[in-house]
Amino acid sequence: MRAHLPLVAVVLIASTAVLAANEDEPPLAQADFYVSPAGDDTDPGTFARPFATIERARDAVRVLIAQVPVAEVRVCLRGGVYALDRTLELGPQDSGTPAHGVTYARYIPARRCASWERSNSRPIGSPR
Repeated sequence: MRAHLPLVAVVLIASTAVLAANEDEPPLAQADFYVSPAGDDTDPGTFARPFATIERARDAVRVLIAQVPVAEVRVCLRGGVYALDRTLELGPQDSGTPAHGVTYARYIPARRCASWERSNSRPIGSPR
């Protein structure tokens, strides 16, 4: 029997944002991986070419953490149904450490503002 895990979004791969570190320590990177039911597990897990499964993203996170000092890793899940043949297993190595965090979350796309106008009214809660 196949389990279905509906998820709304996916996150990212290897954007190298250098975070603060002193000169004696290597700089820490941030990495994002994206997952989409329309993705492919042979792809790199980027926004444009996401993984297809959460398992593949989990494995990529494990490899990355073992190879690179990473401050934060995010796995963004895009909308859709993720069919699982077996239970997704996450162990202690998938939880992050005090030195780095690992977050799995739905991907929320930015919304384009169609129009705006300046308001001359006072902000809510401001004194009259």
